[in-house]
Amino acid sequence: SVFAMSTCDMLGKIQGEEWFAAFRILVDKFSKHHHEMRVVGGAVRDILSGVSPHDIDICCTASPDELLAICKEEDIICRETGIQHGTITVFKKGQLFEITSLRQDRLENDVKICEYGKSFEVDANRRDFTINTMSMDVNCKVYDYFDGEADLKARSLKFTENADNRIKEDPLRILRYFRFMAREDLDFNMDESYLSLFERYSKRLEKVSGERIWSEISKILRSKKAGRVVSQMNQCQIFESIGMGTIPPHIIEDIDFSAQTPSCDKDIRVALVLGLLLRHDKAILEEVCTKWKVSKKTKLVSHRFCLDYIKHSTIQHKIEIYEQVYLNPEKFSEEHLTRLQYLKFDKAVLREVVTQDDIQEFEKFTLPTFPFSKEMFAKIPSFKSKQKPVLDRLRKLWVKSGFTMSLEDLMRKVES
Repeated sequence: SVFAMSTCDMLGKIQGEEWFAAFRILVDKFSKHHHEMRVVGGAVRDILSGVSPHDIDICCTASPDELLAICKEEDIICRETGIQHGTITVFKKGQLFEITSLRQDRLENDVKICEYGKSFEVDANRRDFTINTMSMDVNCKVYDYFDGEADLKARSLKFTENADNRIKEDPLRILRYFRFMAREDLDFNMDESYLSLFERYSKRLEKVSGERIWSEISKILRSKKAGRVVSQMNQCQIFESIGMGTIPPHIIEDIDFSAQTPSCDKDIRVALVLGLLLRHDKAILEEVCTKWKVSKKTKLVSHRFCLDYIKHSTIQHKIEIYEQVYLNPEKFSEEHLTRLQYLKFDKAVLREVVTQDDIQEFEKFTLPTFPFSKEMFAKIPSFKSKQKPVLDRLRKLWVKSGFTMSLEDLMRKVES
């Protein structure tokens, strides 16, 4: 079991990873100034789960001003990405880290007041769930103040100490709870006692910004467990509080069916499930897409899907897509790729319009996946341009190549 992993085993597992070598350098530089650093939160949780961490968050005993001063003195590249919250982003040996000063929060009239401190335990106490309270030093010693490892092993998702206070501090933690419930790799068990608490505080989500709401909702809809989680959220009146109204039960059943289409690109799946959830009300779909600042592409796919259920020519429309895309692969384009993902998502209707043999052939088709992501830019130290225009250009080159350009090909394009 990964949970029985000794300190020695853990060190052997991660010490060869690039991020850990960079972390060790940062620890050495900050220790010269008598400050301690630890990896915190999700990265420790993932390591204990046997998963390679993607984002490395670090906490440090230095104050925000001290963080900046030490980075300047030690010639560490840093940006003040969240300095108002005590956070900077540093770049070391091709790796990006967020470093945050230790904090201690307190509530005054249900408003969270943030202060800086020196205690890792006090800092851990302000985190949302026990599984995110653990920290790890450079010797791979894990500090577990709130039994996070035991909860992780038991697949139990618990708020840190007082659940009421955690939600009052930030109502978005309601959605974060459901987002973790939707994680396929962690497979948490729902604590039914929280449902009444979520319903009691759900109205507070009305004051949370649309971007923060969408950040959590999109991750829930991306999951194959979305149907079950959406059903639980529906019980707590979450969707009413975030402007979506109550979701009819038969739509939730359709979400469960959609989870059986693993070939569908996850970003497209988010758009399709959003359209599926709100197919009964085009006006609400338009409203939430605007309020949540949903991307143009997601809005387009969701809107098309929503309209398609309203049209009387639904089945005929799908026959046309099938003929245009599957029967004419030489005419492939990025628009066709989106449509094909859309069609794979909606196999229930596809079964009504083509033969079983055609479906089997159709399901053998593997959708091409764009191999480059914005995280790749960090591995190219010489890259200093704006990422989005370059990413758009790379995607167009990839489509033009017939989806044959490899990650190495695209990296060379960026370097040149």
